[in-house]
Amino acid sequence: WTKSYFREWLYNAKWFHKHHLWMTYESVITGLFPFFVTITVIRLFYVGVWNIVLILVTIQLVGLVKSIYACFLRRNPIMIFMSVYSMLYMTSLLPAKYWAILTINKSGWGTSGRKKIVTNFIPLVPLIAWFLILGGGLAYSIYREVQIHVPNIDRLRLIYIGVGLG
Repeated sequence: WTKSYFREWLYNAKWFHKHHLWMTYESVITGLFPFFVTITVIRLFYVGVWNIVLILVTIQLVGLVKSIYACFLRRNPIMIFMSVYSMLYMTSLLPAKYWAILTINKSGWGTSGRKKIVTNFIPLVPLIAWFLILGGGLAYSIYREVQIHVPNIDRLRLIYIGVGLG
């Protein structure tokens, strides 16, 4: 579905000038939203460990607030599971959007590999790339935190931490 969404979005971009200004604005924002999210997440993952914690907590809190609102609106406590969507979006759907853009010219169905589940590992490529990018950012942030804070820790505390880690 993502591939067809981007295909239609690019096709309709030719007629943005004929649409109402608000509709054009909304279309541009929804089309560019994955790019904004990606740039923000990658930047925060390469800046520091506490920024990673901040973004993960913020994403989960926003999802939780929206799901609590949905619980009250629908009067159904099962809607609390809607908060999981934010993590699903960040871990799986966002890289899938880039895969859809990269394979936009392929006319085959993206789900045709369901018949050959063991041999169709190509859809894992964007997920692996995404986790490598974020894992690199996490490793870099941890390295920077260690470089900044370890020289300031006294020797006794380092021995204590080393014994605690095993």
